[in-house]
Formats: sequence, structure tokens, C-alpha cells
Amino acid sequence: ADDLAPEVLVVGATGAVGRLVVRRLLLDGRFRVRVLVRDLYSRTLNILGTGVTYCQGDLGNVESLEYALTDVDKIVFCAGAPRPDEEDFRSRFEAYVQENLLSSNGEGISEEEDD
Repeated sequence: ADDLAPEVLVVGATGAVGRLVVRRLLLDGRFRVRVLVRDLYSRTLNILGTGVTYCQGDLGNVESLEYALTDVDKIVFCAGAPRPDEEDFRSRFEAYVQENLLSSNGEGISEEEDD
């Protein structure tokens, strides 16, 4: 995809739903795909392949998401909660996005639950 194509960040890309979302976006061909991953081990890279941009970060550490969130056009959220004691992580993530992504186009977060 060319540099003018919208860039989509997939959060939870290595999960069952996230893998399908990534594959669908890549097959569509109209998007650049960025994925948020906890690690860059070969098994992670093997799951998602070479057609995506990898951003390392952890939903438990909202500040680590800054690079992943910079200049993306859309976010598709497919992640489950990282740990049971972080029930509020999604609201914190959304608050971070609202505070730090001063998006003029008013795009929201697409929700795809991964059970």
C-alpha cells in the first residue's frame, strides 16, 4: 500500500480475532497495517508476517503506546484485558487516546471483542 493509504493500528493482533482482522486488512489492500505487540520474538513475527509494521508496547503501560498511536488513522481494538486486576485498562487506554490523539476527523475506536 502506498504512503497515502490510511494506516490502521490493530491492538491485540496476535489473538484469534486480531489475526483475522490483520489478514482482512492486508487482503483488502487499501490500508497500511500497524500492529501493537508485547514482544518481537520470532513466533510473534511468524503469526503476522512481513506485511505489517510492528510496534512494541504493553497495554498495561499506557506510555509505551505513544509510538504505536502516532499518526494512525484508525484503531481496531481486538485485545482482551491483559490481567484480571486491570479491568479498567481499556478505559485508561481510551482516555489516553482521547488526550493524546487530537484527531480532527473524529474517528472513534472500532470494537472487535476477542473472547
